[in-house]
Amino acid sequence: IDGRTVVFDLMDGYFYNDPAAVLALFHRADVVFKRSFSEEKNRQFPGDISAKLRPLGLNYYVTCPGSPLDAERSAKSRLEQWALSLSRLAVSAAMVLICFGKRRAGEFFRLLAIFYLCGFVFSGFMLLLGILAQPNAFLLKNGVVYFEFSAMEIVVAACAAFLLTEILRRLFRHKEAEGACMAKIYYNGKAAVLKGFTDTGNSLAEPLSGAPVAVCRLDSMKKLFPQEMLSELESENLSTRFGIRLVPCSTVSGSVLIPAIRPQKVEIEQGGTLFEAENIMLGFSSFAPADTLLLGKNIILKQANKSFTEVR
Repeated sequence: IDGRTVVFDLMDGYFYNDPAAVLALFHRADVVFKRSFSEEKNRQFPGDISAKLRPLGLNYYVTCPGSPLDAERSAKSRLEQWALSLSRLAVSAAMVLICFGKRRAGEFFRLLAIFYLCGFVFSGFMLLLGILAQPNAFLLKNGVVYFEFSAMEIVVAACAAFLLTEILRRLFRHKEAEGACMAKIYYNGKAAVLKGFTDTGNSLAEPLSGAPVAVCRLDSMKKLFPQEMLSELESENLSTRFGIRLVPCSTVSGSVLIPAIRPQKVEIEQGGTLFEAENIMLGFSSFAPADTLLLGKNIILKQANKSFTEVR
């Protein structure tokens, strides 16, 4: 233009695939208009190039203080951000509810906080890995991590993860239910004490969550439930109201669906030591002995910090 060489740099940022070629082009130019313009970054160029750099002003949004258009855009942007945040929170709450069922408010929010904590730890770890690893080791976009792995690498990683999970499960598993015991079941702020017995042929589990299911008669637990819930449990037309789950159960007479609920807590006393059943559900069947809770071998117990006599 009028004997002068003008360069328009439309790249976003200051990182170029071929920095040497870009510097050579800038050296030949008389003026360089940059889309991304930072005086601090400009000073990193050699002095003769830094003096040539100009902002490409027409590529930027221009406004004035107090513009009503800005207020409208700002309000709309805030509304969209709130809607996005609330929708994400609702999806997270739904995931926790599906996995763990209906819980007390305090316990539900604790589980939700743990869910987010796991997400934050994973995100932080992946960001650290992205900083330490090679730039193209993986792609992190919109909260999703993409790895370029071969099929064999995926199979090996899956086997290693399964092996590590099984080792940790065995290391931190406290105790399995075994033999005769006493059981105390908490629900709706009330408690019922039953005889407990480990049924070695019972490995009943809720199909969605995989939670182990202990079985007893409904009439042994009647005092714990409100009348409307009791009517629902006694009905032949089983539903999922009150957090009731339908669990397939195979017996000598065939397969049936039994109703199951998630109690607040189940405590087991064996040999004078008090344990608490982990992630247990309570199923109801007329096949169970009277005033007895049938425990499966898949029920895991952790030791409580109080004696059984203290909670009777």
